[in-house]
Amino acid sequence: YVEGSIKTGTQEEILGMKAPVLKQIERITTGFSQDTLAPEQEANMLLVLDDTPFLNRPCPKVVDIELSADKSYITGVSKTATVGELASVIVNAHFFDVGGKECQLPVKGLTTELVCCRDNATINCQVRSEGEGKYELQYQPATRGKHQLHIRINGKSIKGSPHTVVAIPPLQSLGKPVRTITSLQKPWGIA
Repeated sequence: YVEGSIKTGTQEEILGMKAPVLKQIERITTGFSQDTLAPEQEANMLLVLDDTPFLNRPCPKVVDIELSADKSYITGVSKTATVGELASVIVNAHFFDVGGKECQLPVKGLTTELVCCRDNATINCQVRSEGEGKYELQYQPATRGKHQLHIRINGKSIKGSPHTVVAIPPLQSLGKPVRTITSLQKPWGIA
């Protein structure tokens, strides 16, 4: 409408329309507070939480409440991982606030790291909320052997942490067979 007026209206008409539009904008933005823009529901947008992007998917609300690390725990941690390969595990999180109420929304301050028991080398893990109390943990052990998966809320280990993860070497291909026997039709003479 404005573009059409500019193209077809006179200067007086344009200036006459500009004043009411500016008054309307001023009326709408008066008393505007950025704090009131917190989303009330999930929306498709880009959100980066603790360096983890949520792309083309509903962004979860993030809860900033005081959680009890002593009461909180996770289930579903894989006991093994393959050296040099990215392990991706979906775990069920049970986070409780200091009053004992369980929280199903994504929480702030959740960190994980994988520590090699042999040389104490630390591997950072990626954590991403899948919603409804589920989180995806991703880590890639560099050496074989026993590792400890530490899960913390605001720097404090949750109940059951650390979890033991054993990194195994990748399976080696056996290669091509040396000789293939194709003439056997029945297992005659095999004891």
